[in-house]
Amino acid sequence: MSIGLTGSQMVCNETGHTAQLGEEGWAVSWLPGRSLNRNEAITAMVLGEAAGRGPEPGSPLWAAAESWAGQLGLPNASTAIRMARTAGRELEAEAGR
Repeated sequence: MSIGLTGSQMVCNETGHTAQLGEEGWAVSWLPGRSLNRNEAITAMVLGEAAGRGPEPGSPLWAAAESWAGQLGLPNASTAIRMARTAGRELEAEAGR
């Protein structure tokens, strides 16, 4: 995993996803409009990185993604992975990758 953490920022070098600490809590790039606590933000960043790896249903990574999605109140791994991958493609387009 390649997620860098500081007291107020998290960055995933593989996907470009970020999390920033604000007045209301943590804001994660692929979950716009949500305010998370630190543990939830870490979970979201790990899930975002896992989504970038393209897990297949039934794989161990998919099972982990199901758990992480549940911890974030998302319906299932499929939804969470789609959200993270869509946001990741948008970040790549903005960066000109």
